[in-house]
Amino acid sequence: TNTLCRGSERCTLADAHLHNAWVEVRNTDLNMDTRIKLLSPGQLAVQVRSLNEAHHKSKAELETMLRLKRDIVALVLGEKVGEKKDQTYKNRWPKRREQMEKVHQLAPDQARAMKVLPKNRTPQEAARIKQWTDRLDGMIAYSQSQVEGLPEADDWGPEMVARCVPSLTARCVDWIVEGAAHAEATEGEEGAAEGSGTEPQGSAVDGHLLEYGGRGGRQGLQAAGWYLPVEIRDETPYPGMRPSSIIACAPD
Repeated sequence: TNTLCRGSERCTLADAHLHNAWVEVRNTDLNMDTRIKLLSPGQLAVQVRSLNEAHHKSKAELETMLRLKRDIVALVLGEKVGEKKDQTYKNRWPKRREQMEKVHQLAPDQARAMKVLPKNRTPQEAARIKQWTDRLDGMIAYSQSQVEGLPEADDWGPEMVARCVPSLTARCVDWIVEGAAHAEATEGEEGAAEGSGTEPQGSAVDGHLLEYGGRGGRQGLQAAGWYLPVEIRDETPYPGMRPSSIIACAPD
């Protein structure tokens, strides 16, 4: 999961273009933070740091317990408006018990007391329930102390300078693929027209505007700095680079 932010505020990729402003992205899958700052139109400052697993585990546990207390335990205690009929409450109790026991096991007498509609409980049943809720409050307090006492992440690593390079966005890929599909459709129309002796609607050249050598595709690739004229790309397809593999993204 990636979360982009500047300081404590969420932001967008457009904010990365601000000078002297760090923009952070958190990748929880890699357990790492990365932050970048634009130094000049062609250079970025980059830093990375590892997340503290213990901190984030405690934070996740704390959020689970707080959510349970707010949404489920409040209903069981009658602190939150819930079911008015005893049978309706009992029918929903098994699922609520399952969610509660994911956090802390219920003793048999506590479970029996909680199964009773809140307004119908005896003082003894209320006391048994309080034992469990007190234990939950203690677990929440401990998790809060863990979250507050543990650093969220390591210190930022050394600052590195990276060079900005052009890239193709998903939108660019879309129109290249669309161009290839359009080319196939146009070729099919031409074949059908030849067999029937009629003229095809439009020409193949006009229909291939979105492929590599077409006008639409050429303009987009030139804007990204990725375009080479068709007549030389077979000889030097990637100047200064050694591709590990090449796949065709547009028809020849």
